[in-house]
Amino acid sequence: MVSNVPMRDFISDLQYGLRTFVRTPGFTLIALLALALGIGATTVIFSVVDTVLLKPLPYPQPDRIVSIGLTGFGQESLVFAPDYLDWRERNTVFDEIAAYSTATYTLTGQGEPVRIQCGRFAQSFFRTLRIQPILGRAFTPAEDRPGASKVVLLTYGMWQRRFGGSRDVLGKSLAFDSVPYTIIGVLGPQFRYPAGRVEAVIPMALDVAEEQKRRAIYICPALARLKDGMTIAQARAQIEGYLDQTRQSYPKFYRRDMKISMVPLLERQVANVRLALLALLGAVVLVLFIACANVANLLLTRAAGRHREIAVRAALGAGRLRLIRQLLTESAMLGFAGGALGLLLTIASIQSLVRFAPPLPRIDDVAIDYRVLGFTLLISLAVSLVFGLAPALGASRVDLTDSLKQGARGSASLHRGLRNLLVVGEVALSLVLLAGAGLLIQTLWRLQHVNTGIDTAHVVTTQIPLSSKQYDEASQRVLLGKVLERVSRLPGVLSAALCDSPPPEAFTMSMMFNVEGRPRHYFSEPGYDVHVRNVTTSYFATFGIPLRSGRLFDSHDNQAAPKVALVNEALVRRFFPNENPIGKHVGGPEEKDWMTVVGVVADVKNDGLAKPPIPELIVPAQQSTMSVPTTLLVRTIGDPTALIAAVRDQVRNADRNVPLTFTTMRQEFEGLVSTQRFNSALLSVFAGLALLLAAIGIYGVMSYLVTQRTQEIGIRMALGAQRIHVLKLVVGQALRLVIAGVVTGTLLALALTHYLASLLYGVTTRDAGTFCSVAILLSAVALLASYIPARRAANVDPLNALRCE
Repeated sequence: MVSNVPMRDFISDLQYGLRTFVRTPGFTLIALLALALGIGATTVIFSVVDTVLLKPLPYPQPDRIVSIGLTGFGQESLVFAPDYLDWRERNTVFDEIAAYSTATYTLTGQGEPVRIQCGRFAQSFFRTLRIQPILGRAFTPAEDRPGASKVVLLTYGMWQRRFGGSRDVLGKSLAFDSVPYTIIGVLGPQFRYPAGRVEAVIPMALDVAEEQKRRAIYICPALARLKDGMTIAQARAQIEGYLDQTRQSYPKFYRRDMKISMVPLLERQVANVRLALLALLGAVVLVLFIACANVANLLLTRAAGRHREIAVRAALGAGRLRLIRQLLTESAMLGFAGGALGLLLTIASIQSLVRFAPPLPRIDDVAIDYRVLGFTLLISLAVSLVFGLAPALGASRVDLTDSLKQGARGSASLHRGLRNLLVVGEVALSLVLLAGAGLLIQTLWRLQHVNTGIDTAHVVTTQIPLSSKQYDEASQRVLLGKVLERVSRLPGVLSAALCDSPPPEAFTMSMMFNVEGRPRHYFSEPGYDVHVRNVTTSYFATFGIPLRSGRLFDSHDNQAAPKVALVNEALVRRFFPNENPIGKHVGGPEEKDWMTVVGVVADVKNDGLAKPPIPELIVPAQQSTMSVPTTLLVRTIGDPTALIAAVRDQVRNADRNVPLTFTTMRQEFEGLVSTQRFNSALLSVFAGLALLLAAIGIYGVMSYLVTQRTQEIGIRMALGAQRIHVLKLVVGQALRLVIAGVVTGTLLALALTHYLASLLYGVTTRDAGTFCSVAILLSAVALLASYIPARRAANVDPLNALRCE
């Protein structure tokens, strides 16, 4: 019987707490709303962080899988094909090592022609990850060789979308670039390509002899599985030894600063998004802290109003521990109810967040699972302790004589300092979030308005991928030339051009830049590489790129004419700082024929929006020995989308199997800032929530202050105080709290926003304008929140106030 007493007391506490919340619906609603917003927002971001950063990759012993390559390729870790082949044969530190790459193909025979991404895998890729198809089989070594039969594995998504999950898919054929591939298997739903998304997987089929002959031409990423007991440091040491040997044999192809990069595969995949996601998680935790402070303030105010009630319970025999348990039970009820509402908010919003998010590793896997449910339960418990403990301890410490004599007024100064401290904390944390949001919004605005050097208005673009099996290089040039001519003559078209890939974020060929009469430079020497862009003569008019000196390409710059080139201003600054480049003969390290520089064009953003332009050599398509330019650019008089149908018809008249996807250049540029837009939007939402919660907190404290000082205010007004003096009294107290919060928040923001430096562009983490703006905004909102209680205080009737108790 005794053992049932704690349970009966607990049930009694629950029932009493429920009745208390029902009697105070306003308090209950505000507290639950604050907690639901804080816990819900935190759970949403945690679910993304957990899926992208924390969950292990879905393969056996994923911590043994490493990404391996060479530094010196920007943010990528890539390996020369001959090195990969060498390491595969000689190493004793890996169970398996596998190269892979991505290729785009035109899929025909399945309705409208479409462009799809395919993974090109070495046969050892499946053994490295230790995965097997759920249907059919993987490649054999014989199929991973040049000239072997063409086979393909489907991803689970493509199998479901295009074949309805039919098991009869094995043995059927798909045409990639007009070449038939036989379907031999289907990968499981857990398979995730290491670099983006793919629809299908085909053998890499590297030619060992050919790759050794054309060393340093083909590069690709690679991954490996460490042998049991082998550490990354030991494996790196062995591969670095191989690199040193190869560097001595082929000194022209390896830069002196190149080193072996070897990190866990998961770390490689999330390297570019880790900081942004952790910053968002930190921001949402601050929102949760503000919500907790808000509810704690409400509970302190409520506890002051319940002082007589608690004193009566103590007089009837309730000990302090019993009172603390009752109050903590009520806090826990609030916490878990707020957690339940927050979980509902998470479920309602998580899919929208995933759709809005930029491409992130495994973002499609974000879902509510046991880890997220456990996190929500844990955070609900922690929150209830955080916001309930201080009010419970304070309210349970009662002096029975004073409390029963003075009633609620006896607690007028109860924890006033703690309530003020909570408000200062809310304001400070709100300023941190507002400052971070302000910096990211400025970054987004500056990137959207950066001078790209390109006139993107009224320009539409599309790829025209021609099958190399149907058209040789000469046929492609003739066909694309006819398409360009026909499109240029369409009504409403100002100009049209072809290029290999348009700036600002486009992959172009690069080469080591040499000038006739100067020492020759090779790949091993950093600082001498330039981008090479392959364009038709109307490229500059279509993009509105101005000529700085010399001349542009014209129809005379054909295969029969001497080779010419244009350079951008960045190249002039690096290689011709004190001389005129016009007339100079330039070329690559092994080229026999020099190109003559005939003009200098203005810089355009050719290495992303946030980076300065890099040196660029531009060659005419008619003279180029590079691949045929297949990106069509069309400048129109009016809305470019109105001419998409006409342009499509002209391309389809040439080849009906060409898949076309049109986009405007403005849309292309908007896509480049999707990550910044995502970060700034989310942080702005969190900052807005923080601002709202801080305003509610200030309003609550000032309202309580006015209630507690009603008699004092009545006396002041009876003695001649004017309404303006009462307003100044209340608003002045609020202003002191706000100033303390703003000063504290500014110091905290200066320390924390330092971690956002790599996410910013065109603005520093100590931008005075941003800090002043958010301080003014926060102060204005806070003063407005305090004005309503202040006005109520100014309208107090002195006679009624003097009658109070």
